Amino acid sequence: MVRLLFVLLFFSSFTVSILGEKSYLTPDAKINKNTKQLISKKQKQKKAQFELGKIKKDIRSIERSLLRSQQELKQAVHDQKLVKRDLNTLSKKEHQLNTAFKKRIRYLYKHSPLSIFDIMISNDSWIYDTSSHYFFSLIIKYDINLIQSIKTHLNIIRKKRSKFLTKTTEILTLQKEKIDYEKSLQKKRTQKTYYITQLKHDINRITQENKELEKLSKYLSKLILKEPTRSYGSGSFIYPVKGWISSKYGNRRHPIFKRKIKHAGIDFASPKGTPIKAADSGKVIFAGPHGGYGNSVLIYHGPHPKTNQIISSFYAHQSRILVKKGDILRKGDVVGWVGDTGYATGPHLHFEVKVIVKNSSSRLKYVSTVNPINYIPTKS
Repeated sequence: MVRLLFVLLFFSSFTVSILGEKSYLTPDAKINKNTKQLISKKQKQKKAQFELGKIKKDIRSIERSLLRSQQELKQAVHDQKLVKRDLNTLSKKEHQLNTAFKKRIRYLYKHSPLSIFDIMISNDSWIYDTSSHYFFSLIIKYDINLIQSIKTHLNIIRKKRSKFLTKTTEILTLQKEKIDYEKSLQKKRTQKTYYITQLKHDINRITQENKELEKLSKYLSKLILKEPTRSYGSGSFIYPVKGWISSKYGNRRHPIFKRKIKHAGIDFASPKGTPIKAADSGKVIFAGPHGGYGNSVLIYHGPHPKTNQIISSFYAHQSRILVKKGDILRKGDVVGWVGDTGYATGPHLHFEVKVIVKNSSSRLKYVSTVNPINYIPTKS
């Protein structure tokens, strides 16, 4: 029962390591991922700025249109006031003439041989009827023509007033629609401006992150290049940790991003706290936290006995470092424990082998990573 429990715990810790590995990104892979994000975000920024420019142009167009409609409304209100004034003047005149006309009717009633009943039941054009010559001679044509003229003008003005009222209503409705549309555009402009600001922030953050990652890699290279040439190692490595290789060196199809990304080392899946050993004898030239690599150790081994190629080994993501800069280590000495510091979500060891390469044309030296599998034995 105890053995079964032990086996379950052992496989459980390995499962955690495997799951952690799926989300793990090496600094080189992180730079590649960031570069792709930068391209995407810059494209989005360009598109958003174009859309913002269009929104601003629409806002200016709406503002000009609102200004024109405001002027039209002002003119319509002015015209409406004039029409209202003319309407009031003619209404007063109509009232005065109607009053005078009623007085004449009463006069006719008193002096006419016809009764008011006869006048009421007569046809509409009684004032023009030849049989009504008696009344026609008593009513002044001028008064009747003037009343009819005023009534005609009143009808025209009433129509104008109605027309202006309709126009004013239309302008006000149109203005409201334009104002609502402008508010909508202003809201879009605010949202788009905020979106562009966020994109700029992301671009700056990712750019800075890439610079830091590149700086980390260059820093390690400088440490190796400035180290005095001295042989410490035997040229043959041992396995740096007990575990199995979960991710190989070189270009690989990333399980999350579904594209090929260079992996600068190999990853060993191993439970947290597993001892990490020096793959060969050497000098510790770096020990401490190192950005995306987390707690790391860089060991300088010196020239290979056969190839004379200067070799160093790198151990990243340790939970605890047990050595310090300047320590001289023998092959198999414990340098730290497996962990998940830096860009890692699960415990594992990221192991790299770095060599100094001389450019054949410029004769300049630089540091490059090579496949660690060529230096460690086929079996642990």
